[in-house]
Amino acid sequence: MTRRSKKLNKNKKQQKKIKSSEKLYNIKKHMLANTIKIAVYGEYLKKEDGTHHDFLKDSKFLGSCESLPLYTMYDLKNFPGVVRNGTTSITLDVYEITRDKLNNFDKVQNFNLLEEDKTKNTFIRKICWTPFGVAKIYFYNHLEKNICVPKIIKYGDWVQYKKFNN
Repeated sequence: MTRRSKKLNKNKKQQKKIKSSEKLYNIKKHMLANTIKIAVYGEYLKKEDGTHHDFLKDSKFLGSCESLPLYTMYDLKNFPGVVRNGTTSITLDVYEITRDKLNNFDKVQNFNLLEEDKTKNTFIRKICWTPFGVAKIYFYNHLEKNICVPKIIKYGDWVQYKKFNN
């Protein structure tokens, strides 16, 4: 191995370290911030007339995006549920909300961070990567408890699905 190739390998390793440390810095920054980004889907998406769900109307709307094709969206009758390890992109709206609003949203989503038995939570809160930065997202946690398998929403857009399937 030449000096030049050794130097190039060393530079690549340093770049990888910088990228991973940047990710950790962004996650820490996200966790300590007064406001939090949240990625929502389903009935929380911005409406066609430009209005927001009542819960999010005072929050800063950052924009809409499509997730990577890593999820599956299910029709759970009155609302959608998204699970990980799928192959569908999900339509998301990203908002910046306060920690108090996040705590209230946890209650609405039947998510309790302190619950020892995580299976009791209807939704689990995780992070996802969006074009607007790291955001919290709620994944459905009770798919295995349904007696019948819910219908899959192929294209990951609850609003469009409801429009054509009512």
